[in-house]
Amino acid sequence: MNTFLKKKNIPKKIEPFALYTTQNNWVLIAFCCLKNEFRAFRLDCIQRIIKLNTVFTPHEMTFQQYMEECHKKRRSTPDIPLTLSVTNFDANQKKETMKKVKITPFKIIGISVKTTNENSQAAKDIPALWDRFVKENFINRIPNKINDTVYAVYTNYQSDHTKPYTTLLGCKVAHLDVIPNGMEGMFIEGGNYKQIVAKGDLTQNLVINEWIKIWQSDLNRAYSVDFEVYNEKSKDTKNAEVSIYVAIK
Repeated sequence: MNTFLKKKNIPKKIEPFALYTTQNNWVLIAFCCLKNEFRAFRLDCIQRIIKLNTVFTPHEMTFQQYMEECHKKRRSTPDIPLTLSVTNFDANQKKETMKKVKITPFKIIGISVKTTNENSQAAKDIPALWDRFVKENFINRIPNKINDTVYAVYTNYQSDHTKPYTTLLGCKVAHLDVIPNGMEGMFIEGGNYKQIVAKGDLTQNLVINEWIKIWQSDLNRAYSVDFEVYNEKSKDTKNAEVSIYVAIK
């Protein structure tokens, strides 16, 4: 079914293709009839959606093929045509927000879920994991905790970000000698990482937008253990700072 949407006062007829996210933020991928090309639309920027009574023939493209095409074009922001090759920040900004770092080994205890970005499953699983982590007060139940910094860890990748992986929420600990029932411990070996610092409003897709850039970048990713760090700088949701660490080869 065709859809008519109004985004920033500009009406567009689209043919919906896929929804995806890695956090509690949604992006709609659709074929834009006005621009005659695939585009990605942040749902929080759409003012109105109207279902039309017409049908269209599905396009012969999979979600993975779409992401691969974005990667080839080095696309970085939603609602930009696939035919353009642009980035969301200039060279100076990139130098300031992305740097190579060496991570030393550390240990973490928390709760986890196995999920996938396919069919937007992660959009259900990861927010549910965060909700459980907060409601069941896991931050105060983790033994031998070093501090209250929360780590969102992504690991056990079956392939790349389009295939199943494990997400773990927890805190850094002194040792893994005691792991309570219902929790799990993880030893993170460290190594070479790219640190990306996301600054802004957490309620306005701050973290997911950074991951979109990462997915579509030319980083030589290791797909071993990636993680986000939520500390004192992340508590002010309107003016937050979240560090994302991406393992590289």
